[in-house]
Amino acid sequence: SDLLKAEDFAATLGLRTVEPTLAYAQPFKQAGFHIMQTPTKHWVETLVGAAACGVEAIVSYVGHQPMPGNPLVPMVQLSAEENVRSKFADDLDLILQGDSANWAQSTLELLANVLNHQQTPAANRQGNVDFQVTRGLLSVSL
Repeated sequence: SDLLKAEDFAATLGLRTVEPTLAYAQPFKQAGFHIMQTPTKHWVETLVGAAACGVEAIVSYVGHQPMPGNPLVPMVQLSAEENVRSKFADDLDLILQGDSANWAQSTLELLANVLNHQQTPAANRQGNVDFQVTRGLLSVSL
């Protein structure tokens, strides 16, 4: 979406253009950095598609408000935004503050604890999870 269109994002990856490397919910065949095609902008559908690709955990940076997690793949939510931290502290798994040099280490420790089942993401603890497979842009539900 907007991140993929940002010139700095492509430059950081050493690419001229940033294109999806996986179709929606397509399992990846080799480890690495992948971008999944998203037929809609629905958060839960995107999360389910990423889970179907074979990821073991999802890290979400919260810029406005926490989102529902996934019942099958743990999603940790973190933020350094003061308005988010003050309003949604109980809904975040990690509050990023202080020296940003420590943020990566703190995030890795959180992920290790979640993957080792020593910590449950806040959304899962609260029952704030959702699951919906996309029907694409032109499908109809009956």
